[in-house]
Amino acid sequence: MQGIKNKVNMALREYASLEEVYLGLICNSEIKLESLSGVVVHGVEDKTLTFEGLGQAFEIRFDMAFLNPQSPIGQATAYLIESGGQSCRAETEFLSLSFDHLGNVKVPSQGGFSMEMTTDNRCLSDFIYKILDKLIDSDTFSPGGK
Repeated sequence: MQGIKNKVNMALREYASLEEVYLGLICNSEIKLESLSGVVVHGVEDKTLTFEGLGQAFEIRFDMAFLNPQSPIGQATAYLIESGGQSCRAETEFLSLSFDHLGNVKVPSQGGFSMEMTTDNRCLSDFIYKILDKLIDSDTFSPGGK
């Protein structure tokens, strides 16, 4: 039982630390994203950043994942929001940005961390560019898509 308690206590501590890094990433989002003309930032509510770009709505939320049982990482995950009326709302997990408790951004394909930091003012706008690039390459923007 002690092993379980240690694991859970570590996760609780790290969650708070990683969430703080995430909140630093999305704070002042209107200012950080003002150079992206055509992207409309609706603001942050309940720790969720909501924005629109290329006619699509997105939400960015925080969660935590584990590289292994002793290595938690934070994730800012973008969800594509598809509204089908007032009572019907669907969302699709779209793209994630992973980081450690220091704000070092993880590069999944390389298995390590990049030189990018969540504290860099460009980090959020770079993430939005990657989201919109993935959207452009999706079926949504292919002939006959949607």
